[in-house]
Amino acid sequence: MIMNKKLQQSLKSYSKYANSITQLSRGKSAIMIASSVAVAMNTLPEIAQAGVLYTDENPDVVLDPAPVNAWPGITYQSDFNLDLNHDGIIDFNISAHFYQGTSYGGPDNAFVKISPLGNNQVGVDLLTWQSGTSWSSTTVAGVVPAPIANGNQIDANLNFQGGDWNFVKRSGWPYTTQQQNVWLNVQNGIVGLKVNVSGQDHFGWLRLSFPSIGWNGQPYSEVIIHDYAFETIPNTPINAGDTTSAAAFSPATGLTTDNVAMTSARLNWDNPVGVDHLNVRGRRTGGAGWLNLPPVAGTASHVDLQGLQLGVSYEWQVEALYDSTGNQSGGWSPTDTFTTGCYPPDSNWVDPIVSFGARLNWTEQAGAVYYQISGRRVGTTQWTSMYMPAGNNFKNVMGLTAGAQYEWTVRTLCDNIWTNVSPWAPLQTFTTALFANPNEARLGDEEEQFSFEPNEELGISVFPNPVVDKAVVQLPVFSDDQQMAQVRLFDLNGRVVKEFNSDADKIIIHRDGLKSGIYLVDCEVGEDVFRGKVIFQ
Repeated sequence: MIMNKKLQQSLKSYSKYANSITQLSRGKSAIMIASSVAVAMNTLPEIAQAGVLYTDENPDVVLDPAPVNAWPGITYQSDFNLDLNHDGIIDFNISAHFYQGTSYGGPDNAFVKISPLGNNQVGVDLLTWQSGTSWSSTTVAGVVPAPIANGNQIDANLNFQGGDWNFVKRSGWPYTTQQQNVWLNVQNGIVGLKVNVSGQDHFGWLRLSFPSIGWNGQPYSEVIIHDYAFETIPNTPINAGDTTSAAAFSPATGLTTDNVAMTSARLNWDNPVGVDHLNVRGRRTGGAGWLNLPPVAGTASHVDLQGLQLGVSYEWQVEALYDSTGNQSGGWSPTDTFTTGCYPPDSNWVDPIVSFGARLNWTEQAGAVYYQISGRRVGTTQWTSMYMPAGNNFKNVMGLTAGAQYEWTVRTLCDNIWTNVSPWAPLQTFTTALFANPNEARLGDEEEQFSFEPNEELGISVFPNPVVDKAVVQLPVFSDDQQMAQVRLFDLNGRVVKEFNSDADKIIIHRDGLKSGIYLVDCEVGEDVFRGKVIFQ
């Protein structure tokens, strides 16, 4: 059996016989009688391939409505709804009919027919056959589904027609029976099909067998459906019996999302070889509809998103297309998800470390405006903080004690006024060298005096500075215990123009109509007073 395994498993799971009254056992197969309908379910997974889409009915579908003892005057019928391309739309109906006539109820009637639905068509031909009784028959000509030899090409040159077409048929009174028997006793016969999908024609085939005797001696009402195939590329010929799927076109893989910020993110993927272009779509996680981005060149491996909403979870996926028309698709990739927000650096570490200092390193984070670095000597309660503008990924700390252990962390400030602040990165510890080494690494110039050793003479940090509306004040040290600061703002004449209390670890000065100029800031925390200046533009 030649078939995509995923499709085969799906068909086994979803094919079923419905509307059955009675079930009989014939060997390992099960058939349905008395108005049974064999339904091929169309809820199938996406199959990422182009070329021939082949389906093997396993077990074969048997339509044989005639029971062992048919009641006169009753019509028995079995149907198979064929969705050739598994798009959820029935393309053809194959039905078997049997009517047991009586001298009062009319003649016998048995036939197997195929009925195209919509704009679909069946390949037919004008053929002849012998019709009549065993001792009196005539040659009859008519249009019937055209048997196609295995391997012959099915294309637009075949005579495709709509309407109902009988494979076999028997009708008439006993001993005056008229027969249409071109397909009678044909084993593994193939008929050509044409399916119209979104205005474009696709060719396919269906393989069937017609027994010479029949399960209940009624061969004109029995058919066995084996398999069928559909050419996924429009207006492309298919060979009768072709079960070989074209080389499967692979989907994009390796989906990741990075550079996630409050309103932006970068979507990344790995491209298979030979991709012409890609479609990218996304939505809020679990949302009802997808938003499609403009097509992306096949050489691209990422796309940057802007204008997202803060704190929202999104999901996205990529479709790899191997031709300019989009007919050869690798299918949609699995989804990747991300949530917008203000995030800390992905990692932070210390290198190098010397006897009197160390270099603190971190990865830059998308959406950062500032980084806040805080550290202390292990065993103390006071933290020392420093702010670095975005674009920096390290800071030297100097004036440390040889052989002492320190701990530090960093977080991202995603705006100028502490409205959106990330969590702290994991706390890192390091120990300075016990003795100075003449060959130890050089950290920087001597003026870099940021240190984790408390120093009450250090001034406050104000950012941004100059400022238009709000300024954030950071004291050089703060305690694990929550403390309050009394904040006073003076003009250059020494007059207090603003006074308020605030948490010592987060002081924000609002302009509130103050004139442009330089102002002095006093922050009193317990017995300590810290001073600095702020410039309003």
